Amino acid sequence: MIQAFHKTDRPSAPPKSAPSPTDTTLGQPLRCAACLAEVTSDQACVDGGGRFTNPAGVTYDVVCFSSAPGCYIQGDPIVDFSWFPGHAWCFALCGACHQHLGWYYQGPSKFFGLIRDRLVSPAADR
Repeated sequence: MIQAFHKTDRPSAPPKSAPSPTDTTLGQPLRCAACLAEVTSDQACVDGGGRFTNPAGVTYDVVCFSSAPGCYIQGDPIVDFSWFPGHAWCFALCGACHQHLGWYYQGPSKFFGLIRDRLVSPAADR
């Protein structure tokens, strides 16, 4: 039997709440790996990420953020195959180049689950 959208390293739990920065200049900025547009900052990182596999068998390393001002949300929220019980998801795309960066979750809490290797920090560019 195929397990759809299963987490491969620990039990699913939504991230713990953290203050939401409204300015990505707080802390180290994190940028879209495709176009280098600023997406979020390390200050917005919250607990709750991990390694997840979708129904097609693609595995993602996901990092959770309380905010991602450089993303826009696309699609209607759905609960099918959610990696976080009680949370609906929709796509989170780069606001500049439209690259798929991860997902936006809403339910008891709201947060972004962004794909680790689709974000870079300025320090990584040196």
